[in-house]
Amino acid sequence: MRFPRRAAGALLAPAVAVSLLALPVSALDGDPGLHDPSTVIEAGGKFYVYATGRGLPVSMSDDGWTWRRAGSVMDAVPGGRPGPEVVARGGDATWAPDIVHVGDKYFLYYAAPGRQPKAAIGLLVGRTLDPASPDYHWTDAGPVVWSDGIEDSNAIDPGVFHDPTDGSLWLTYGSYFGYIRLVELDPSTGLRRYPDRAPVDIAINSEASDLTFHDGWYYLFVTHGSCCAGANSSYNIRMGRARRVTGPYLDNMGVEMLQGGGKPWRGMLFGMTNRLPSNDPRALWKLWDAFGIEQADMIGWWVHDTPVTTNNKDVLATSYVRKGGKTLVALASWAPDTIRVKLRIDWNALGFKPGNARLVAPA
Repeated sequence: MRFPRRAAGALLAPAVAVSLLALPVSALDGDPGLHDPSTVIEAGGKFYVYATGRGLPVSMSDDGWTWRRAGSVMDAVPGGRPGPEVVARGGDATWAPDIVHVGDKYFLYYAAPGRQPKAAIGLLVGRTLDPASPDYHWTDAGPVVWSDGIEDSNAIDPGVFHDPTDGSLWLTYGSYFGYIRLVELDPSTGLRRYPDRAPVDIAINSEASDLTFHDGWYYLFVTHGSCCAGANSSYNIRMGRARRVTGPYLDNMGVEMLQGGGKPWRGMLFGMTNRLPSNDPRALWKLWDAFGIEQADMIGWWVHDTPVTTNNKDVLATSYVRKGGKTLVALASWAPDTIRVKLRIDWNALGFKPGNARLVAPA
């Protein structure tokens, strides 16, 4: 197999022979291209996503597959731009939104940078996401956090997290100008719960942070490296985990992310989007749906007895194993150039007989 420096996937399933099959890349329909997309949110049987751009562009879909543009958020905000307090604390640009539904309200957070690292994160509050509804409008709730251009922080890239364990609400933010920071929010207003308390520093040397919770652990994902340079970009995902939402977040070597730690995430991240229009993730989404990845057990490349490896240390494999004899293998290359690799498969661990397996490699 020959892999460029990007993620690739392969499917293993019972069949009568072993073969390698290249499949054409398919994509979502409509107009799904966005920069810095938010969390995809479902409301009233429709799907919505928000993005960086003039006025915060909105895309919507009836089925999660065919997308269409639906104007911009600021069209439904009095004045059509960030509020005066947000502009005073940061600027009037609108970047990298994120959204959450709490009770009967939608909280939409967005970055409003000035001359970085002076920036603010503003909050808009709405009751419905449907632009056709007579109740559709967004209320400017002002700035939530901000950076003054001097401190070791840059208040951009908000990531909102609704803790499933206790219903608390949190916001991460920051970039390479300083720390990734965390503040607790008031679920009734979306603003800071304790505005007099200093934010908690949880990571450094990264941006685009997000939190999730799984099986007793809080996971912090950040992006590292440089973006927006096409094939020369070095963007990659790093992660750490903690028992408390406030950290400390440690990587697999025990290094705190606040000290520059973070395990590289080499492989697919279920639910991921992407921040570069030139790197289209839509073929992966369709592959996940067809495979049923949400029903699979993930065996990462870092596991000692992982069932699939390669013959090159720079190309790592993560396996998603489903009951019933089907496995999805994600390959991620960190080699500087396109290289050839061979898969090493522990057929017994996967429950396959080599003579009855079929390998499908989507192009």
